[in-house]
Amino acid sequence: MAKSNFCNVLNSQNIFNDIDSLPSNISLEEVQDFLNIDNWSHSKTFKNNYKTLKTYTYFKYNILDYWCMRLTSIDSIDEKTFREQFVLNLNGYVYNGSEYMIPEEKADYRVLKEQEYIHSIVKTDVLKRDIRANNVVVQFKNTYKLKPSILSKRKFYQWVYIAKPVKVDNNEISYVITLRSEPDDNERIKCYYVSIEMLKYNIDEQKLEWYMATTSDAGGNIPKFLQRWGIDNAIVEDVPSFLKYINY
Repeated sequence: MAKSNFCNVLNSQNIFNDIDSLPSNISLEEVQDFLNIDNWSHSKTFKNNYKTLKTYTYFKYNILDYWCMRLTSIDSIDEKTFREQFVLNLNGYVYNGSEYMIPEEKADYRVLKEQEYIHSIVKTDVLKRDIRANNVVVQFKNTYKLKPSILSKRKFYQWVYIAKPVKVDNNEISYVITLRSEPDDNERIKCYYVSIEMLKYNIDEQKLEWYMATTSDAGGNIPKFLQRWGIDNAIVEDVPSFLKYINY
């Protein structure tokens, strides 16, 4: 896939009908280019949202989509903790002492683990899973209970593309990309969620940079401007929720 087409892949209007319609490869360079904060506008700074951590949020437009990104830097993470807690739970790959591996029966591990720390997810249904070369592809449906409580549940149909972690110089980097999947014809409310998540760990400095960028629409009668107003808080809340889950 040419680098110039990556932004089109992330276009929220794209609904990938089957596994063969997904891009066969999404390079790390394309992910890093998209997440480069020099191309984003700073939105908010959340101080001490967990212990002494700071989380920064940014925004930009990709084609016509409004994207919001968070960036959290965490110091003093030893390699064992990074690989066995962060990579395993956020990426799904297991480090066997020399490289990262994932068996086919565990391909959906990351998808199923999300509901343990993202509490608005009430149910996850895995529809398909496959291992292709150095990445995992999972098709699934997440049922969310959104706030406020008067809203009905939302069902998001998604593909998740999980890249095998790689070592680049003194960094270990992994990323996960979520794209739209074809919903059931019976779904009344049309909604979507597209995202990129990247872990960049400096082995020498034992420092983690955790990125997550998303564009979404809960559908129904929720105005887009209200969704944008609350998106920073929503995605930042996932940081302390996850860290508490792994007892960090």
